[in-house]
Amino acid sequence: MGDMSAKHTRELLLKKTTISKLVEFPKNTENSQNKVFKSVLQGTCIIDFLKIMPRDNHHFKISIGNDLTTVSHLRFEAMLQGDVVRFYPEHYEFPLIRPFEAPIVSKVKNVGHTISEYLVDTAQGNINTIHLGKIQSSFETGAYIAKGIHIHRWNMDNDLFDSKINPETKRIFAINENQNLILSQNISGTTDKHRINACPWECRNTKIVFLDSVNILYLRSPGEMKYVCAILNSNLIDWLFRITSTNNHLNMYELVTLPIPMPSTKDMRSLINCVDEIMNSKSCDADKDITGLETEIDRLVYHLYGLTEQEIAVVEAAKGK
Repeated sequence: MGDMSAKHTRELLLKKTTISKLVEFPKNTENSQNKVFKSVLQGTCIIDFLKIMPRDNHHFKISIGNDLTTVSHLRFEAMLQGDVVRFYPEHYEFPLIRPFEAPIVSKVKNVGHTISEYLVDTAQGNINTIHLGKIQSSFETGAYIAKGIHIHRWNMDNDLFDSKINPETKRIFAINENQNLILSQNISGTTDKHRINACPWECRNTKIVFLDSVNILYLRSPGEMKYVCAILNSNLIDWLFRITSTNNHLNMYELVTLPIPMPSTKDMRSLINCVDEIMNSKSCDADKDITGLETEIDRLVYHLYGLTEQEIAVVEAAKGK
């Protein structure tokens, strides 16, 4: 439904056929005895379609998370077939949505802007861990190495991996001047509490080599860095990301195409203030409880995207699964 290997199959089905229904059976079930296709190692979906061109107003039905206890009474959500093409024009992902979630997808995706509009550049750490020894030196050079495990929501470890970098490695320094960055882990499990772990980082004349388990977003200003990071770490965007991300990687194209509203000055300032408080707390104590501030960020983000109380409840319920 979302893997890159099936991109062209999905494009063909969405553009050249009229899909009736799509029924998904996940790789893992709560009780392995209830798995429908016990000998199949991967997730499975069955698609019912007609070999005729779809009408502009055609809706098809999606049912996800099924096993032997649900297969005889499937629960469906209806989605406009053309919306899948419009919302996911690069890879044509079928969203893993439950009842009442399609209108929320439509509302969030229709904000009209993407995170890419806030970015100066993007990068992925360019050193594979297996080649780490080739760039290390036996003496201190004032440079550091960071990998995905060092990146957390809102903060980065102070004790980075190593500070002995061969000075001839300057060409691969990701940073050597003032930058406003958002760092994220490139790998996170599909069942992890948070799929996106974004860290705002105001780099000031620090030399760091990032390994390829780190994603880097370059922002124009500290304010925009904090605003975008608040959006990325929100419950709403985590929910949206999960419904099409079916592997353990946070691909750059997935991050930069996430929808983001253009906020009022007041709303942007409110989110920036929350992030400032979190960053200050984390700089003093990395384990500081910031639940209250994260809850306030979620409230502000739901408001920015125009969700109703009923729609918020749907997202929160999905996040609780």
